[in-house]
Amino acid sequence: MKSLKLILALSLIISAQVTFAQDTDPELKALIQKSFAFFPRLKELEQQVAIGNAREDITRANYRPVVTGNATYSYLNPVSIINIPTGPGTVQEIQTQPYGNQNGNIAVNQLLYDFGRAKHSLGKSKIDILIAQDNLELNKATLASQVAGTYYSIIYLEQSIAVQDSVIQYFTEYKRLIDNKIKRGDALEFDALTAQSNIDQAGNRKVDLQNQLQRQYNLLAYTTGEGNATIVTNTKLDFLLGATSEDSLMSIAKLNNKEILLSKKRIMSAEEDLALNRKNFMPLLNLNGSVGFKNGYQPDISQTRFNYLIGAGLSIPIYNGNRNRSQVKISQSTLLSNQFAASSTESAVKRDMGQALADVQASTDRLKNTESQIAQASRALQLAKSRFRNGTITYVELLNSQTNLHQAVLFKLQYTYQLTLAKVELARLMGITYW
Repeated sequence: MKSLKLILALSLIISAQVTFAQDTDPELKALIQKSFAFFPRLKELEQQVAIGNAREDITRANYRPVVTGNATYSYLNPVSIINIPTGPGTVQEIQTQPYGNQNGNIAVNQLLYDFGRAKHSLGKSKIDILIAQDNLELNKATLASQVAGTYYSIIYLEQSIAVQDSVIQYFTEYKRLIDNKIKRGDALEFDALTAQSNIDQAGNRKVDLQNQLQRQYNLLAYTTGEGNATIVTNTKLDFLLGATSEDSLMSIAKLNNKEILLSKKRIMSAEEDLALNRKNFMPLLNLNGSVGFKNGYQPDISQTRFNYLIGAGLSIPIYNGNRNRSQVKISQSTLLSNQFAASSTESAVKRDMGQALADVQASTDRLKNTESQIAQASRALQLAKSRFRNGTITYVELLNSQTNLHQAVLFKLQYTYQLTLAKVELARLMGITYW
């Protein structure tokens, strides 16, 4: 009787899990945060974001003044000497430059106008940062979904073990009852052997479940980095997700799904890259100048004197082997490829969402059916117990009634577990942040 009450109590717990779940379990949130802090792949992607920020700084630096300090010395021999007649038979030698040439200056080079290159180059750098951030968030969502799946698998397996324990307890109780009947001559040894076989089979099933449970704990340790010290204390399969239509879920996914957002950012990056490559046909206008000291000025070419220079330069691309045109074609193909990839991603999300919704509906319908099955199996077992005590049925017939109840409870647990996993998958597809 105690084992029957335990099985029914477990059944009620499973029912409450679907009906009264109010929020994501804090224990699950804590495990997900631990996985975020530990998982090396996320740390790698965080560095990619940092690299993107550094590249943006480099892009900005390309459009700032370049200031350099220069100091040179060169010895030149021979040098040009001009002979200027100064009178009858006399000439004066004038040296046009010194043997030792000295020059020290500070030079500045500034891009004045690039006809839009800076705008698109900086725009692409910013979008690439967003791509790195979205890629990080996508991997976080995937990892969170994996942790949630492992977490609920642990709860499911622990509850399955609890059901199996109740079955073993039931078989053990009736094994003792049969042994007593054999002593009185009211039962056959065959019944005792059958009961012992059932106990052994249930024990083997429990060992299998315990092995699966340990594997899930190992997987949880892999994602959180906490070894085998983590123990899940929650006993509810209670992932909350409001019931909405597929169209409304898809609308949410288009705004929040990490894969869809990432594919859109890649299109934006390709558009900026195409615009930037088209600007390579445009000229560049530069300003340059310097200020410093050098020698070589007449009349005293050995004396260093202050000097400055200011000027502008216009660089016009004429021909570079059609490199720019080829680069534009590559950018156009990349843009089309990213657009097709975005459509493919959206279609895949819609397909997966439809499948997840079908799983939710199927599990919900099955759960409704198991309620009546458990009630009927419980009543049938009570009647079978009474008839067995009165000697009107055999142990095998009693076993069938017990097995029916056992299977109904396990089915309910399994459907609840499947419903929970389907909701976790829907949350991932919709881009819901539940951690």
